Amino acid sequence: MDMDQVFHKLDELKQNGTDQEAYDKVLQMSTLYRTPLPPLSQKIRDDYPFFGLSGIIYAVFYTFCLYKNPSGITAPLFAVGTLCYFFLCLRKLEIRMGKECIFYAGSIVLLGINLCLTDDGFLIFCDYIGIFLLLLSGLLHLFYEDMEWGLPEYLSAIGQAAFGALGHIARPFEDRGIWKSQKKEEKKQNPVLKYVFLGILTGLPLLVVVMLLLASADSVFGNLFGRIFNLLDVFERLDGIGDVIGIFFMMAAVYLLSYGLLVKLGSKSVSISSGRRQTGEPVVAITVNAMLGVVYLIFSMIQILYLFMGRLSLPKGTTYAEYARQGFFQLLLVCIINMALVLFCLYKFRESRVLKGMLALISGCTYIMIASSALRMYMYVETYDLSYLRVLVFWGLGLIFLIMSGIMLFIFCRKFPLFKYCMVVVTVLYLGLAYARPDYLIASYNLNEQHIHGNVDWRYLSRLSADAVPVIAEALERREGDDFADDPENLIYVWLNADVGGYKAGLRGFNFSRYYGSISLRRLR
Repeated sequence: MDMDQVFHKLDELKQNGTDQEAYDKVLQMSTLYRTPLPPLSQKIRDDYPFFGLSGIIYAVFYTFCLYKNPSGITAPLFAVGTLCYFFLCLRKLEIRMGKECIFYAGSIVLLGINLCLTDDGFLIFCDYIGIFLLLLSGLLHLFYEDMEWGLPEYLSAIGQAAFGALGHIARPFEDRGIWKSQKKEEKKQNPVLKYVFLGILTGLPLLVVVMLLLASADSVFGNLFGRIFNLLDVFERLDGIGDVIGIFFMMAAVYLLSYGLLVKLGSKSVSISSGRRQTGEPVVAITVNAMLGVVYLIFSMIQILYLFMGRLSLPKGTTYAEYARQGFFQLLLVCIINMALVLFCLYKFRESRVLKGMLALISGCTYIMIASSALRMYMYVETYDLSYLRVLVFWGLGLIFLIMSGIMLFIFCRKFPLFKYCMVVVTVLYLGLAYARPDYLIASYNLNEQHIHGNVDWRYLSRLSADAVPVIAEALERREGDDFADDPENLIYVWLNADVGGYKAGLRGFNFSRYYGSISLRRLR
C-alpha cells in the first residue's frame, strides 16, 4: 500500500461515516508512511516476518544459554549463536562481509570459550564487555565506510550505536502493524503459511512462559519435564514466579534491543563529522609540551641513574622495596595523562614539525616512565608476592607501551589506522591475560618453592577463584602437616562449604574451572 492508497482509504472512511476510532487508526498508519525510511531500514520493515521471527528465536536461545548461567558451557554457544544471528540478518540485508570479519568473529568466539574455562568474576565481566564492543565495532565496519575514521569517530559511533538501539525498541511493533496492514491489501498468495508464521510468532514466547509456570505450580508436571531437561539444567535453578518473570523480561529485552540495533545501523543515523578538526594554534601545544618536556627529561635522567644503573645511593633509611613502592601509581597515572595529552594534541591542533618533535619527546619520556614503573613493581613483588592488582598493573604497562608505540607511528604518519591497531592490541593482550588466568598465576608464583621466603598469605589465597584451587590444593597436599601450611584444614573447610567444593552442575551450567577445582579438593578430604 503506497501513499496514494492510504489517502484514498482515508477519503473512503470519511464518506462512509466510519467511526472516529477506525479513522484515527488509519490516520496513524498514514503518518508512519509519510516518513521515508533509509533503504536498509525499509528492507527490515518489509521483511518483518524474517527479522521478527529470527529475533524471537535468538532471544529464546540467548536466555536459554545465559539466564543465571553467565559462565556455563552454553556461553560459547551464545557467542556462536550471536554471530550466526547477525550473519543471517546481514545476509538478508545483502551486506557483504570481507576477510576482516574473521578477526572480529574469531575474537568473539575465543572470548565465549573463555567464559566456561574460568571462575574469575572480573574476567567473566570483561569477556562480555569485549564481546559487546567487538560486535559493535564489526557491525559498524560493515554498515559504514570507516576508512577515514579516527579514534574519536570510532568511539562516538560505538556510543551512538549502543544507546541508539534504545531509541528503536518500539520498531518491532510498528513494523508488525504496517506489515499486517500491507498484507490485508495484497492478494493472499499463501494464507496457510502466513497463519502458521503468525501462530509461531505469537505462541512461542507464550509456550515457554506457560511451561515454566506449570512446572513451578505442579511437582508432577515439573518432574516430568525435569527428567527431560535435567541434563540441560533448565529447571534446576528456577525459583518460582520470580524466575519466570526474569526469563520473560530477558527474552523481551534481547529481542527488542537486537532488533533496535539492526534498525539503528540500517537507518545510517550514526553521524560522524569528517576530518580531524585540527584547528588549534600549534604554538599553544608546543608551549605546554615544552614545559612538561623539561620536567620529564630531568625525571627520566634520575630514573636512569638511580633505578636502572644503580650508581647513586638511595635516601638514607629507604630500602629498594620502599623506593619501588613510592610513587608507583602516580607514575602510572602520568603515563595515562601523557597518552591522552599526545592524542589530544594530534587531533586538536594543526600540524607542525616542532609540535611533532615535542610530542615524540613526551612519548619517549613516557617509555622511560613505563620501564621505571615496571621495575618498581617487579622489585615490590619480589618482596611482597604477587596479587591480582599487581598482575593487572604489569598487563596495563604492557598495554600502554604498545599503544604509545602506535601513537608514535601516528605522530609521523597520519594515515596509520590507530583505532584498529589499538583494538587489535587490546583484544590480543586481553585474550592472553584471560587464558593465562591471573588467579592461577598468582597461586603458582606465591607457592613456588624457589620463591617462598616467609609466611604465605593463605587468607588472601583462599579468596581467589576456582582457577587457583588446583595449585593451592597441590601445595597443601605436598606440605601436609608442615607449619608452612598455616592450618590448612581451616582453608579446606572454607572451600568445601563454598561453591567450589560442592560443585554440581548439569550440562548447561558446567564450568571447567569449578569442575577441576572440585576434583582437586576431593583429594584433600
